[in-house]
Amino acid sequence: MSPRCPFMCLLIFTTVGCSDSPTESSEPAPECCPVESPSCGCFSPGGSPERGQCGQVCDAAPVGWTMSMDENGCPELVPENGLSCLGQDVGVETGPDADAGPACCPIADEPGCDCFALGGAEGEGGTCPSVCDAAPEGWVRDTDEHGCPVWTGGGEGSCLEPPDPCSGVVPPGCFEVDACAKADVAALEMFVRLPPAPSRDHDIVVFLPGGMGTHDTASVTYDRWLAGGTGIDEVIVAVPYAEDGNLLDEPSRALQVLDTLQRCTCHSETYHLGGTSAGGLSAFALMLEEPAQFHTLLGAPGAFRTEDTALLGTALDGKRIYLGVGGDDDAWLGPVRADHERLQGLGVDSRLVEWPGEGHVVSEAFDTTVFYEFWAGED
Repeated sequence: MSPRCPFMCLLIFTTVGCSDSPTESSEPAPECCPVESPSCGCFSPGGSPERGQCGQVCDAAPVGWTMSMDENGCPELVPENGLSCLGQDVGVETGPDADAGPACCPIADEPGCDCFALGGAEGEGGTCPSVCDAAPEGWVRDTDEHGCPVWTGGGEGSCLEPPDPCSGVVPPGCFEVDACAKADVAALEMFVRLPPAPSRDHDIVVFLPGGMGTHDTASVTYDRWLAGGTGIDEVIVAVPYAEDGNLLDEPSRALQVLDTLQRCTCHSETYHLGGTSAGGLSAFALMLEEPAQFHTLLGAPGAFRTEDTALLGTALDGKRIYLGVGGDDDAWLGPVRADHERLQGLGVDSRLVEWPGEGHVVSEAFDTTVFYEFWAGED
């Protein structure tokens, strides 16, 4: 049995077939050029050399080629349709029904921050792709399956500035934080009040509610102690709450609101801490645990539950303290006045403010402007 005929045997002996040994001839075999597979790059179509040089075909479509012999008996590839990878005729007439494949789209010389043509083959309806605002790094000029030059591999970055997180994140006014909280944030719920145009110029006030610190108590706390005061549009106000009532026993849980607020709002890095009644006790305890987190402390009322004067002096050094209490709040007047005296003795910037005619829960007529003046440093 004859051995299987290799590819070049088929090319050279197309007319005589394949045998175990070449056919004897008295004439020398012709010198032929190599036959290479057609491609969109340059390749040798075979045939006889001219003046000792073998020809090359470049950018011709890799389909529609037929094997033939030239006058010297050299195998050569002959194009049937003359199509080109560049969409140009290579010299062979084609009929109107010839399958020319998709045309190539324009391609930009270099990618840029403005819109630029990607190149590649035309899509359905003659559409051509382009890219706008993509960073010019990372692009590579390549050839697609139709032989069309195309830019690939880029698009990882953008020439555009990242959006400002302060613009249009949430509407101004008071809302509950689950409207903007991320799924991966296990934070306390809270009420948040934003100014009309929140920005990084707005400090943020974390105000802990009284009672058990539940949703309903937080709502009343915002209405009585925070809403309506002149200056409210100069800060962002957050009133966290915990349905399990652990704010008093675990004041550090309130720190979770800082992470949530950073994700949901836009503000400066200046935080003010405040609270009323049990929320005041929690706020004062939290200030002693995390003094670096907060710029000021406000009690309405609030009090310290420690006799450690060294701790007070260290944690409150450089802080501004507002000790507010109703003039008719007999149960809290004594502790608040005593704290004021202790802080003054330690050189802490403390101010005692007694509100005439107010009890432990301030009235609807109470003017909360005094708080915003303190947070603005105007008191």
